[in-house]
Amino acid sequence: MKTAIEIALVGLIAALALIVIPILGALAGGLGGWITGIFFGDLILGTLAACGVKGISMWQLGLTLGFISGFVRSSSTSQSSN
Repeated sequence: MKTAIEIALVGLIAALALIVIPILGALAGGLGGWITGIFFGDLILGTLAACGVKGISMWQLGLTLGFISGFVRSSSTSQSSN
C-alpha cells in the first residue's frame, strides 16, 4: 500500500514535469527558429506575410511552436509478431 507521502511525491513530480516540459520546448523552439531563420527566414516570413501574418520574427515563431509542442506529444504503437 502506498503511503500518502509517496502519492504526494508522484503528484509533485508530475506537476513539475507539466511545467518544465513546455518551457524546455519553448526554449528549444526559439533556438531552432532562430537557426532556421538564418537560412530560410526570408522564405518563411514571406510566406507568412502573404497569408496576412506580419511583424513576427523567426525566433518568436519557433518559440510559439515549441511551446505548443510541449503539450502535444505523438504516441505510436507497434505490434510484434512473436
